[in-house]
Amino acid sequence: MSHPNLDNKTYLGDGLYVGEKYGQVWLYAHNGLSVLNEVCLEPEVIQEFFKYLERIRGLEIKVTKRAVVPSDRCGCDGASDPENYGEMSYSECAMHKAQREQKS
Repeated sequence: MSHPNLDNKTYLGDGLYVGEKYGQVWLYAHNGLSVLNEVCLEPEVIQEFFKYLERIRGLEIKVTKRAVVPSDRCGCDGASDPENYGEMSYSECAMHKAQREQKS
């Protein structure tokens, strides 16, 4: 099931989906035919939701922001230096080089 205007859509379970558009996170319910309800979660609301889960479930939720990596750059964990995340090209990445060599 899909919401026509969102990117990066993912099914969470129980008829609930998540997607994003223009940096905003959207939750929506889908009954198999159409979107029933939807809500946009601003960053502050997401933070409050995490605090709620921590409080009622005894969880510790740690959120770190990763940079968005341009499509011609490597953002894999093979680039082990977080300071330079996304700075090397795929051809420079040792992990991607090893994967290419295995396929050959």
